[in-house]
Amino acid sequence: MRWKTALTVMIISSQLNAAELEIPKVFINGEVANANDFNLNSNYLVENLKEDRTKIEAIEANARWKNSDESGVVNIEVDCTTNQSALVEAYQSNPSVDHIGFIITGSCFGSIANVQEVGDEGQPVLGQIQPKNQVVYIQPNLETDPTNRAKIVPRKLTDQNGEYFVSGIFSSFGNGLYLTNLDIEMGADDSYAVLYSRASNGGLSNVTITGAAEPNNLYQTGVVVQNGASAYIDSSSITGVYRGVSMLGESFVYLINATIIAQNGVRTFNGGTFRSVGGIDITSTDGTAISMNQGGLGFIQVGSIQGTVYLNKSSLSAQTLEATNVSMIDLRSAHFTVLNADQGFTEGLFKCYGLSSVNVNGLSLRNNNGNGCLDDEGWGSIISGQFPSSGTPKDAEVPVSKRMPEALDTEELPLLEDMPTLRASGRLVW
Repeated sequence: MRWKTALTVMIISSQLNAAELEIPKVFINGEVANANDFNLNSNYLVENLKEDRTKIEAIEANARWKNSDESGVVNIEVDCTTNQSALVEAYQSNPSVDHIGFIITGSCFGSIANVQEVGDEGQPVLGQIQPKNQVVYIQPNLETDPTNRAKIVPRKLTDQNGEYFVSGIFSSFGNGLYLTNLDIEMGADDSYAVLYSRASNGGLSNVTITGAAEPNNLYQTGVVVQNGASAYIDSSSITGVYRGVSMLGESFVYLINATIIAQNGVRTFNGGTFRSVGGIDITSTDGTAISMNQGGLGFIQVGSIQGTVYLNKSSLSAQTLEATNVSMIDLRSAHFTVLNADQGFTEGLFKCYGLSSVNVNGLSLRNNNGNGCLDDEGWGSIISGQFPSSGTPKDAEVPVSKRMPEALDTEELPLLEDMPTLRASGRLVW
């Protein structure tokens, strides 16, 4: 513990230097020292040292070496049974702790990073804590009750524009957020229950998310992962929201035994990627089960989908998949593959545009009923027909509208200076 002793000496020294000490009695050369003056100076220094010692003890009491567990996490027990703001207060009191866990009991207010403040003129103002490189764990206290399942509930916030009821929790700037054995109730003004952004990471384990019964935000999303962030959703469920899971901007989600019931189940955009293992059930109550746009990638190990599937310049593949009440699978320059289709897939479900390919075991897709869809064998037959093994393209019938006019006799062509020129507008002029 030598390094702790050295730290204590450094703190005492810095405290004494930082404080502007005013010695009661300053002696000069040749002066006879009076005992009362000497004792007064000594007592003054002793009192300051006591005050500094109290500060040092407070620092040591909250130091990581006294409060962290074997993995370096500083754990704080939070009881919300009598004070629903206890989690908010505990989080906002420890913004600089880089590895912190909250062991909660009861129903705690969410939206823990939002700070309710009062402006210069007494008006309510909202601020926000956004630490960098902080890892936060939130889980119930299972030691007192192994069946304890804590809850995150909406918190009322106020600013000059009105009142808001929100419970959403976010992680950003490379932070980590891990939620375990929790029920999250979204507020009427929440746009998300959990958000991972800006290269943050973490996960939900055995978490239920329920959207607001009457949301003011019509597009509530259970979990949003965006801008290079990644997260896993394990043994969790999302219900009562407009969109279940949304992945945006080169983000990644790992789905493990997840249940999603929403108007729109899973959405990816601009490079969002997801992988599902262990089973996933995606049910669209009034829309699209899976929507993937502009470079999305998805893989499902085993699962079932209810609702339409929309793929635009994206790829979705599944090892084993069941389609129930699926009205359409719409592909636009996209790829769809199911190695083991349990049931529900028919040629009539698919509609393809552009260079799309569909491979579902048991189905032979050759532009069935003009759906525009081809499987790998269908594309192979076109290639073989147009480009035989000799390498010489097979002549194809060209529509009259696309035939080139027969060549003119070069002697009848006008001179170069007599040819029309092409303006930027696209019109030919002489």
